[in-house]
Amino acid sequence: MRSPISSASKRIKAAAPRLELSAAVSATVKGAEDRGQDWPRWCRDGGLDVLYPMCYYSTEKMLRRDLAGLKAAVAGTRTKLVPI
Repeated sequence: MRSPISSASKRIKAAAPRLELSAAVSATVKGAEDRGQDWPRWCRDGGLDVLYPMCYYSTEKMLRRDLAGLKAAVAGTRTKLVPI
């Protein structure tokens, strides 16, 4: 079953193919789960064109760790990853 985000994206693309659907989300899969943001699924289903994970860290090590997880989560999808 497709997610509501993916279903909405399909309808939006049918009406306006050049529009991009994006989301600002938690930067980790665990954080996303805690907030009801199933963005890994949305990306796999083709529902998101651009993902803006909110990457706010006090150390570069933490940022690099979560960026690696983000890249892995969107690998093989058409979703562009733009950390903010």
